[in-house]
Amino acid sequence: MLACVITAFYEVVVEQEMIIKALAMDNYRWLLFLWVFEKNYIGPRLREDAHRISYEQLFDLILKQHNENPMEAESHIKEVLDWKILTEDDNVLVGLLVHGQDAIAIDYMGYYSDYLDKDLFIACLKQGNNVFLQKALLVAAFDKLIFREEAVIE
Repeated sequence: MLACVITAFYEVVVEQEMIIKALAMDNYRWLLFLWVFEKNYIGPRLREDAHRISYEQLFDLILKQHNENPMEAESHIKEVLDWKILTEDDNVLVGLLVHGQDAIAIDYMGYYSDYLDKDLFIACLKQGNNVFLQKALLVAAFDKLIFREEAVIE
């Protein structure tokens, strides 16, 4: 709890080892605070060389941490998704689909519907996320106007 308060009210410098340790110790509450207060950076976040940790990278670390037990990895990924943090520049659905987590993306596409755009559609086509695409198209999740976009037509 102290780490959460420090994260919320003070400038913290996070190292990748800290993220890995938090995942190993199931300290998702602290990770939540990193994302909520936009402190999910490796290194001092106010410096130009700071590296932002994306959902894609976080999911990658979770999957590596629990590669022996996919059900446990899925549970932890869902715990992160239940944070329900919407960011402007980090598409959580892309983070899932890059790792082939189509079923989880389908379960959460309703809440994260703001991310159902042409870029996600194109990414799904390129990555072969057919299960997700079929379900999303079946429920008309994508705005019909994206199908008029040149990038989608090509």
